[in-house]
Amino acid sequence: MTQSQIISILEEYKIKPLQSLSQNFFIEKDLLIKIINKINISPDSTLLEIGPGLGSLTELLVQTQLPVIAIELDKTFAKILPKILDNPANLTVYHQDILKSQDLIDNIKIPYTVIANIPYHITGAIIRLLVDRDNPAESINLLIQKEVANNLLSYEKSLFQLSVNIYADFKLLSHISKECFYPQPKVDSSFIQLTPHNRYAEYNREEIIQLAKLAFQQKRKKLSSSLKHKLTQSIGEYSQNIQHLLSLRPENLSIENWIELYQGLK
Repeated sequence: MTQSQIISILEEYKIKPLQSLSQNFFIEKDLLIKIINKINISPDSTLLEIGPGLGSLTELLVQTQLPVIAIELDKTFAKILPKILDNPANLTVYHQDILKSQDLIDNIKIPYTVIANIPYHITGAIIRLLVDRDNPAESINLLIQKEVANNLLSYEKSLFQLSVNIYADFKLLSHISKECFYPQPKVDSSFIQLTPHNRYAEYNREEIIQLAKLAFQQKRKKLSSSLKHKLTQSIGEYSQNIQHLLSLRPENLSIENWIELYQGLK
C-alpha cells in the first residue's frame, strides 16, 4: 500500500495509529516484494502473519494463494482487514494477543512460514515464542528494530543471542530505513530470517538459558564470581570438568560452552 492509501483508510475509519503498539505501516511495496522473494516458501505452506494492521504485507501474502492466518491485537484492524482486502477466501483473521496464542500456533499444520512486521516493544518475547514450538515453522521472517538485529549479528555474545541461536539459525535479509513506514518511527528496521533447528534438542535448552541468565546479570564478572552461589550448590568433581570456563565472562562463551558448563554443574 502507498502512504496515500493508508492515510485514506485511516481517515475513513477514523483511526489514529498508536505508537504504544508500534502501529507503523509499510509503504514501500516494491521493497517488500523483493524481501518476500528472498524467502523460500514451500508450495504447500500456510503463512502466519502477526500484527497485519492495515494489510500492507497481508495484501501480498494472499496473492500467493496460500492459506494466510493473521493474528491481530487491535479490534478495529482485525474487523476491517478482510474488507480492505476485498475478503480474500484464503485469509483467516484472529483478534487476539500473539503472546497468548500458543494453542493456535501449535495447531497450525506443518509446513508453515511466519512472515510478519512485529511490534518492536515485544520483539524478544515473540521470537522466543516462535522458535520454541513442537511444530516449528519452516522459517520465521520478521521485521524488527535494527538495533535488535545488530544484537543477533554481534560478535559479543548476549543472553538474547544465546536464547535465539540455541533454537534457530539467524540470517539478515535486509536493513530498512524508517522512511519506508507511515507514520515514520524513530528507528530503522531490519528484516531477518530465523530457521528453527534441533541441534541441541537433546539438552534442556530452557535450563541452559536460565543458567546463562544468572551469569549475564553480572556480565562484567567472571563466571567463578557470578555463578558462585550455583557452584557452591554443585557437588562432585565439577572443577576438573569446567574449571577452564570459570575464568571467562558470559559474553565469551559459545552455545557449546554453555552446554558444557550446564552439564558440569548438574
